[in-house]
Amino acid sequence: MTQTYFLLLTALPAFLAIPRTRRDAAAWEAVAASGLTGVRFFDAEAFSARCSDVMMVEGMTPEAFHRAIEHLRDGPVFTTPWFRLEDVVVTLENGHQMMRSS
Repeated sequence: MTQTYFLLLTALPAFLAIPRTRRDAAAWEAVAASGLTGVRFFDAEAFSARCSDVMMVEGMTPEAFHRAIEHLRDGPVFTTPWFRLEDVVVTLENGHQMMRSS
């Protein structure tokens, strides 16, 4: 079963100060340096007061995810900081099916 992580993020002034034409590249550079794989970004600010952005990370083992997040924490995403991490939601795709087979 595929494990998927949803990181609920709030963009902070330091990230918003980066020119719009450079923001995507800056975010993707930080993600690539961390080792995160299967990443997708979603804009949520127009629809939610809880967070401005959602980062979905798909298909990583818990150990690999942990290592990647530790690397991400050492970079500008959280040291400058560009974002505040509001919550992490960990899911198993079709996890309910495990109960059917037990």
